[in-house]
Amino acid sequence: AQAEKEAEEKVKALFDRGVKAYEAERYPDALLALDEALMIAPNFDSALVLRGAVLARMKKPKPALESLERGITVGRNTRGADDEWLHWPYMEKGLILLAVRQPVQAYEAFGESIRAKPTPKALLARANLAFAQGRALGSKDDWDGAEPFFRQAQADAERGLELEPESAQFWSIK
Repeated sequence: AQAEKEAEEKVKALFDRGVKAYEAERYPDALLALDEALMIAPNFDSALVLRGAVLARMKKPKPALESLERGITVGRNTRGADDEWLHWPYMEKGLILLAVRQPVQAYEAFGESIRAKPTPKALLARANLAFAQGRALGSKDDWDGAEPFFRQAQADAERGLELEPESAQFWSIK
């Protein structure tokens, strides 16, 4: 029992070190701390997700997505499929997918983030993406195809304004 408690404390300290390094944009240090924590506790969902965020900032999208997927799987299994915590890894996943030019998958990830917990950041990301997709289709004179994207962008902007009524970003989409 004592060894288990010491291991838990070490994992927490390593995770906290990883968080501080991430916040200070010292990504290699964050990755070292998180990898060490995951050697002790391989199913620590928050460490897996933060590791994915760190790898994304280090311009390593493939391992970042793998770490996020594992974190999402563990989180869904331990916390439940509807837990609000899931908004974070899905948001990170959407941002990475957007960066590697996979807008359809990014759109789906932002949708999962919003389903778990509608945050202004996720609503704005999906609204901007939907608006851009609508504009791209409109530029090809496919206004029928563009309309659902514009409607989704407007709906996300309206939900975002409920959370942040003064947001110029949401008003510019609406």
